[in-house]
Amino acid sequence: MAAILLQVADAVVSELNSQVWSQTFTAVRQNVPRIARESATNLSVIVTPTSRETAQFSRSAVSGLHKISVGIQKGLTGDTNAETDALVTLGEELAEYFDDGRKLATLSSAVCVQTEFGAGAESQWLSLQDQERFLLYTGVVVLTFRVFR
Repeated sequence: MAAILLQVADAVVSELNSQVWSQTFTAVRQNVPRIARESATNLSVIVTPTSRETAQFSRSAVSGLHKISVGIQKGLTGDTNAETDALVTLGEELAEYFDDGRKLATLSSAVCVQTEFGAGAESQWLSLQDQERFLLYTGVVVLTFRVFR
């Protein structure tokens, strides 16, 4: 049986791929997110299991918080807002979809309890960018799911 963190990440991939978004993509799970430079002209949505934290919820239940990063990446031809506005919009669209306690269709025990969009200091995506030689937009949606066991 796969780790719960991996199950949540796979369920997020299924959820993303089952919806219609403002831009077309196929989400994939990668434990080590990387984008090949030659494929960067296409929009990439990469789901990465980020962290797991557990706490005793009651005498008989343990609650786990599972963070999943959804990276949105695309190579840019220039440094303009016109080129990145649609990518920022997609990031907000993904975050808003998971707001309000959304349960995952293929893992109903996982409830989204927090969303964050940006590229925060804890994001592993930041270290993968090489902005000097190649313009690459990277936005990260961090989803936190509570899973009881």
